[in-house]
Amino acid sequence: MLNRDSYRVCLTPAGVTARDYAEQILNLHQSLEAHVRQVGEGWEPELRIAFTNMMCGEVLYQWLSEFYQLNSRTRIRVVREVYQGTWDALYDQRVDLVIGAVGQPPHEVDIEYLPAGRQSLMLVMAPDHALATDNRPLTIGELSCHRLVDAGDSSRLIRPGKGQQQLCEDVLIVPDLFAQREAILSGIGVGFMPEHLIGDLLASGGLVSREVINYDCSSELFVAWRKSSRGQALNWFRSGCRPEKCGQVF
Repeated sequence: MLNRDSYRVCLTPAGVTARDYAEQILNLHQSLEAHVRQVGEGWEPELRIAFTNMMCGEVLYQWLSEFYQLNSRTRIRVVREVYQGTWDALYDQRVDLVIGAVGQPPHEVDIEYLPAGRQSLMLVMAPDHALATDNRPLTIGELSCHRLVDAGDSSRLIRPGKGQQQLCEDVLIVPDLFAQREAILSGIGVGFMPEHLIGDLLASGGLVSREVINYDCSSELFVAWRKSSRGQALNWFRSGCRPEKCGQVF
C-alpha cells in the first residue's frame, strides 16, 4: 500500500484505490446519517409537485427559494401537467402536491384542496390571420369556422375535458401551452391562452386578441394534496398555499 523506494513515502496504485474507496465509504456514511436524521425529523426524501402552465411559474420558484432556505435536504421534483392531468397525477399518486389544478376536483375522499383563484383565457391569433383583421367581438359561429389550437389534456385515468375544443370542428391538439403558443404564432390557427404566457407578444404586436360574445373562457384553479400524505415538506407548502398568496399567480 505504501511505496518506500525513495526518501519520501507515498501511496502505491493499490493504496490510491484504497484511499478513494475509503473516502467514498466515509461520504456515504455521513450521507446515511443525514438521511436517517432527516427522515426521523419528518422530512420526506422527495416531494413531487405537479404544476400547470395556467399559473405563472415565478410564484412556484419563489416558494422553492424560500423552501430551500430551510436546508431540509428534501429533494423536490416538479412535473408539468395539462388540464385534468393535474388531478389525474394526484389521483394516481404520481405526485404529492398539485399547484394550479384545473376544473372541478374529482370525487375522491382522500383529496383535500384550496381555491387558488380563477384564470381567464384570451383568444389570440397571429396578426396575419383572417380573424385579426377586425376588432369587433366574435360570435361563436364565426370562431367555429376556423382552426383551433389547443393543448392536449395530460390525464391518463380521469376522462379528459373537451374545454374549448367543442367550439370548432377543426382542432389541432399540441402537447402543452408552450407548443400551443408556437403554433398560434405560426398562423395555422387561433387559441385561448393565459395572459402571462402571451402578454409580451400582445404588447409587441406578435399576437392579436379578440373577444368572443357570450363565452366565458375561464377556469377555477386549486392547490391540492392527499389527506393521508405525511411529511414536513408537504406541510410547509400546504401552509404557504393560502388563497391570498395563490392570487399572486395572475
